[in-house]
Amino acid sequence: MKETIYTIPINEAFREKDGCPFCRLYRITEEQSLDYALGGAMMTPHERARSNELGFCEKHYNGLRHMKNRLSLGLMTTTHVEELLHTVLSEDFVSGKAFANPRMNPAKYADMLRKSSSTCYVCDHVENVMKHFYTNAVHMWKVDPAFRELAAEQEYYCLPHLTRFVAAAEAKLLGKKAFQEFLTEILPVSRRYAETLRDDADAFCLSFDHRNAGKPLGEAARTSIERTVAFIDGAERTR
Repeated sequence: MKETIYTIPINEAFREKDGCPFCRLYRITEEQSLDYALGGAMMTPHERARSNELGFCEKHYNGLRHMKNRLSLGLMTTTHVEELLHTVLSEDFVSGKAFANPRMNPAKYADMLRKSSSTCYVCDHVENVMKHFYTNAVHMWKVDPAFRELAAEQEYYCLPHLTRFVAAAEAKLLGKKAFQEFLTEILPVSRRYAETLRDDADAFCLSFDHRNAGKPLGEAARTSIERTVAFIDGAERTR
């Protein structure tokens, strides 16, 4: 299959065969989105309006704070607060005047306030990219034998990304037979790794038995908890 701008990052992530390939794609996309938020997005009126509207979650505010462009971050936080002062914290809501409008009620305002603190420009940007990665990866699995081999040779797919990969396959692959064929090649990857995690975690727990006192503990057993968390929660929740 001839590589395109859409397939290159997926092939690169899958060729590493170290951990979950979608976790690698997520981390790369997240870093690029953070860079863009303080760079290109600042210069684009539409993107600046989006960042003013959505703001940033705690995780990505912290990521932005550790980047060098403090002036851009200061400008973005200032204009986001200004947006809040004109919407959910406006004088009309403070005075109650806004509720004179029959289309506004307490439940609608509470929902507006909830949304204002639960959205993130970077999360939104990453999600828009990632959903194409899942769909494109399924298409590549369907039409490219070489990629199909790569997909089956991965160390594992973490549960969150396995869920999204399977959901994309269910939506894109026509018929139960094609979907079942996909599962028979992809699920064993995560199952084998889960079996390894179970055995390593068992070894870790057994090391606390007084009968094993003084016995050396292998690296796999020592890292079993951290590796299990990464497998269950994926890159989004464990960074």
